[in-house]
Amino acid sequence: MKSIPKNSVLPVLQGPHCLLDIPLNPEDHGNITVDHVLKILGDIVIALGMKRSCDPRIIFRAPGDMTIYQIVSTSHIIMHFSPGLLHADLFSCEPFDVDASIGVLEETFGSGGVVQYCQRNLIAE
Repeated sequence: MKSIPKNSVLPVLQGPHCLLDIPLNPEDHGNITVDHVLKILGDIVIALGMKRSCDPRIIFRAPGDMTIYQIVSTSHIIMHFSPGLLHADLFSCEPFDVDASIGVLEETFGSGGVVQYCQRNLIAE
């Protein structure tokens, strides 16, 4: 593995990876429908300027308990809904507006979640 000098500026060859854990209101749990989640997914794709590579896939276990994933031309969007919690995983090999993605989810589900973000970098040789 190559050592990277401190304070080096790495060329960005991949975009951000954003993980969100958002608590869901227990009263809304049964109201999280497939149609609702598909609309949210569409809003995220538009907000980030991504292009869908195929139709989204949904694993539906019970009302409000599902996983939806969307392959986009530059990577993926995955959302796991379970009782009381949304886990969202957004990654792209191209830069995207992280604040816009967080905004779409927080506007729909409320703030107060945990956001983890990293910028993925590679060194070109």
